[in-house]
Amino acid sequence: MWQTVKDMKSPYICGVELSGDPRTGQFMDYEPLLQEIRSAGFKVSLHCAEIEDQVAEADQMISFKPERLGHCCFLSPMQLDKVINEGIHVEVCTTSNLAVCTDAMNLVANLRHLKHLHSAQASFSINTDDTMLFSTNLSTEWFEYAKAFNLTCLQMRAQTLKAVDAAFCDEETKAWVRERVERFQ
Repeated sequence: MWQTVKDMKSPYICGVELSGDPRTGQFMDYEPLLQEIRSAGFKVSLHCAEIEDQVAEADQMISFKPERLGHCCFLSPMQLDKVINEGIHVEVCTTSNLAVCTDAMNLVANLRHLKHLHSAQASFSINTDDTMLFSTNLSTEWFEYAKAFNLTCLQMRAQTLKAVDAAFCDEETKAWVRERVERFQ
């Protein structure tokens, strides 16, 4: 096993994510370790404001400036603007977000954070979370997003390219994926 964070270096590990049950633990408990991980050259993704109770620590998470934030369901418009202005990529999992955002009335188009990110043309990606639990897959998540915002194939391609840009892989791999995505019409 690893003795230090630097021992984790390998061609197969390029970043870490802090996620899990947002009702347990606090970001500040993990921040020193995450800072050490970042200093060792790894990228960091944090699940943020996945539930209302997590909003208080959201400012700390945003200030940490991770490369990616997951969910962001309960960020205020001002917090979302800060995320956008900082260039932090957001991973949106529409089906699981609908499960916690009761005001969305089970409609992807009503997810306040997704509407904000979409209208700002921010860096975000459509993802899937807990596929077995929510009985979904990435194709369904994309279909629901495209239907909710009446996207064309070209708009879907542009959004996919933002996800490629935010990937934690090397530039050679990104170029390979980008080339294949750009063929999609």
